[in-house]
Amino acid sequence: MDLANINVPEAFNQQADLGRETIIQLKKDFLRNGLEVQLDETTNPGFEQICTEVADLVDWLLTNDRSRFMNLLYRIDIAEHHIHQALDEQGEQNVPEKLAVMIVRREAQKVLIRRYFSGEQ
Repeated sequence: MDLANINVPEAFNQQADLGRETIIQLKKDFLRNGLEVQLDETTNPGFEQICTEVADLVDWLLTNDRSRFMNLLYRIDIAEHHIHQALDEQGEQNVPEKLAVMIVRREAQKVLIRRYFSGEQ
């Protein structure tokens, strides 16, 4: 597995329980920042479904608690230049959707990397 170039949406189709484990990772990181996430980890949702649900929370955070949201992005380990790029660009996706995709992609990468190093590949 080339850890630097993981195609996360494709991995959701190929890796059993990746959606469920990504939700668990999301909940853990959000909770460490004092935020509760209402996502159902009993199912194994796809990448797009998780992104859609996270985008709603991102939108709320951007509007109501931007500093907590920035701290969350730091905890999740989203590169600052990617954050600024998403906030500055105007395009097909709105800002909450762009940031949600970054968040879900990074959280799934954490799961895949943990699987790789534990020998679960």
